[in-house]
Amino acid sequence: MLPSFRLSLFRASLSHRDFQYFSNLQQIQSESISDRDIEIYMSHLENLIEDFKVRLEDLEKMKVPEWILTPFDVEIRNADIASHLEEEFIDMTVDLEASALFRRKGLREFWINENNVAKYPQLCAVVQPFLLAFPSSYMAEAGFSHANAVLTKQRGRLSLEERCDLRLKLTNLQPNFSILVESHQAHPSH
Repeated sequence: MLPSFRLSLFRASLSHRDFQYFSNLQQIQSESISDRDIEIYMSHLENLIEDFKVRLEDLEKMKVPEWILTPFDVEIRNADIASHLEEEFIDMTVDLEASALFRRKGLREFWINENNVAKYPQLCAVVQPFLLAFPSSYMAEAGFSHANAVLTKQRGRLSLEERCDLRLKLTNLQPNFSILVESHQAHPSH
């Protein structure tokens, strides 16, 4: 489900003062939430919807060929596939090892498997841009999780703004402590 559709659902729910998707608002008595507050929340959701439409416009327009999603479906074997890919596609669809790998590992793992890339390089080259269009949300989820920890349990010890704790948490770089220590030599007494 596209994020803008889900946000539209949340907005419609708010407009009817139905707080089923908003656990914090459910805990507050409905009468104590003013119409002005509801308007502000709805305005924020509308801004998010517009932002998602702009940012995900190319993904919403993307048409993933059916043969990429279900390459071993018998009906797909007659799919509209480019002529320079037909022979490689036919070879792949009759490859029992490839079929078993697809059933066992799933779509993404199948298309990035190094054996398949070696056997079917043209097909995998066509599929690669589609796989890159949907990157993992791991870093975003890690960021939200760390920000939540900083703003709750460890509030007194960590700071998002001053000490760059969030930036350090989200980087894949490992500091070289020996070089850092050498660059900050202790000053000898005079």
